[in-house]
Amino acid sequence: MRKIAFLVIFSVSLLAGFNRTQLHMGTLITLQSSSNDAINQGFKIFKDLDNKLSTYKSTSEVSLYNKNSKSKLSKETLDLIKKSKEIKKLSNGYFNISFRGKNTLDFGGIAKGFAVDKIAKKWRSLNIEAGTISASGDIRCLDICNGYIEDPKNEGKLIFHFKGRKKDLSISTSGNKRRPGHLKDPKTNRSIYNFGSLTLFSFGDNTTLDGLTT
Repeated sequence: MRKIAFLVIFSVSLLAGFNRTQLHMGTLITLQSSSNDAINQGFKIFKDLDNKLSTYKSTSEVSLYNKNSKSKLSKETLDLIKKSKEIKKLSNGYFNISFRGKNTLDFGGIAKGFAVDKIAKKWRSLNIEAGTISASGDIRCLDICNGYIEDPKNEGKLIFHFKGRKKDLSISTSGNKRRPGHLKDPKTNRSIYNFGSLTLFSFGDNTTLDGLTT
């Protein structure tokens, strides 16, 4: 249930700030903030969560659990399992972190949104009032921001423009544009091709949006 799509182009104004990009969770993460230290802490959160939730790292918490269900899980991972079950119910079973097997976990469809929420919470605790967190299709604007949605069939063509009116805007996009068939129906385990993209908006909850768009 990996989600690779970046169909939302956004902008936010900072009087003075830093903008840095690193590779985490198999995708490019861009953090923009007035505090370079806040950005460092944000990337640390992504790295720490990747070491826990990744199914591609053999030593991650989730990989060890998938090999042996008796392996211990951290409270953070257990909290995400609980949240994932709530989204599974909300989506009538179409979001399922255990679709590969009863004793296996795959957070690929929700991990980035979860990380975005944790960074936003951390930044708020540091009194960071302006900044953006972008993890592929999962975006959070701490301040008011404007954005554009790109046509999934025509790269570079913008089909929708929005002007933010509230802080803490959460955005999540999922689609087949860059990796056709990478999204799977968890009830049949078959790849889905007849789907362009979906973008959802909310405030202060990228975790739920990430699961729902997947």
